[in-house]
Amino acid sequence: MSFFLMVGDGPQKAELENKTKTLSNLKDKVIFVGRQDNVLPYIYVSDIAILPSKRESFGLALLEPMACGLPVLGSNVGGIPEVISDKKTGYLFENKNVNQIALCIEKLANNKELRMLIGNAARERAISVFSRKEIVDSYEELYLGLMRQ
Repeated sequence: MSFFLMVGDGPQKAELENKTKTLSNLKDKVIFVGRQDNVLPYIYVSDIAILPSKRESFGLALLEPMACGLPVLGSNVGGIPEVISDKKTGYLFENKNVNQIALCIEKLANNKELRMLIGNAARERAISVFSRKEIVDSYEELYLGLMRQ
């Protein structure tokens, strides 16, 4: 059985819950759990992570599922394209393009091999590019460079 698990809160959560309740084909297929301090249990039971954001300075919410080996989908806005390597670690879609999102979900949902291939690449990118050590080293290099000027 397939279902969507919506983790988090936002200004549109209530609207989405109400809309889901009115659509009989979705009523039992979408679960809203709200804001969670520990998202790991939800990541571990997921096949795909999606961040359909209008604005995002950086896609930090995508790094957690990537580090756990999930393929990710995200809006092509703000810093999300810095996190997702399109068609390698996940897919970027144009903001509010529901058809694009649906196609990406369908492509991944119906192909376990592709999910694993992209999920493994996502994990590798999260660890190699965005690990704590890489980020700290980058900041340290930046600060030292600024102090030399």
